[in-house]
Amino acid sequence: MASIRFLLWNIDENPIEKRIGRLIESLNIDVLALVEPGELLERDQITLDSGETLKRVSDSVSRFALFSRAEDTTFTTLLGDHRWLIMKSTFGSAPDINLVVSHLPSKTNANDHCLTNAAIELNRDILDCEARAGHARTILLGDLNMNPFETGVATNQGFNATSTKHVAQMETRTVQRRKYPLFYNPMWSMFGDRTPGPPGSYYRASGEAISYRWNIYDQVLLRPKLMEALDELRFLDSDGVESLLTVSGIPNRKYASDHLPLFFSLNLDAIRS
Repeated sequence: MASIRFLLWNIDENPIEKRIGRLIESLNIDVLALVEPGELLERDQITLDSGETLKRVSDSVSRFALFSRAEDTTFTTLLGDHRWLIMKSTFGSAPDINLVVSHLPSKTNANDHCLTNAAIELNRDILDCEARAGHARTILLGDLNMNPFETGVATNQGFNATSTKHVAQMETRTVQRRKYPLFYNPMWSMFGDRTPGPPGSYYRASGEAISYRWNIYDQVLLRPKLMEALDELRFLDSDGVESLLTVSGIPNRKYASDHLPLFFSLNLDAIRS
């Protein structure tokens, strides 16, 4: 098992299992993480047109739906919260990984202070699980409802996420003589229309003084011991057959979701123990 292929998607509770199945088959997805999974929250497995199945690996009380078809893997819940799920995941003989799936409060109902507070609380739980596991091989993925540059993602007591491997390789940064562990955040490179895929994952128009329109709320962050293992990374604008965008080029909420899916893969041989 040389690599693991992940798909993260906030499907906005829409019944789009057919589209999900197309993505799984076309991209050979091993681990599927659904945010706002709707009716799929109750499913024990997803059956593809090929007859293959992905079995649910998140527990029945979780608000997230995680499915896997990767062989020789295990998933064990370390901590479950209303807004996040932390699981110990093993892939063959590769070192264990703490897999964190999250959905932080919506900007519709929460201000920046609330989102920053949620990031700080989640980071505390991550640090606690890392301490108990005895390692910092952590992947954080989910709908953070913040861009990479926003306070909760970048602040030292939040995710402390930096845009470059050069900085992340230092593993910590010091604020007021205290050291804080870093995350590497590759999502900075996904902004704008000079990227290989869509210019973001979520389109939000408003009449406010600042409106970015395209946002990157759906993210994957990696601790430094995992950052060299990251291979492919891209947002998807098609399920392999049909577009996930409207004719005006924004996420099609009616026939897919208001979020675009995020695909990434990890080279297991490049994980640092």
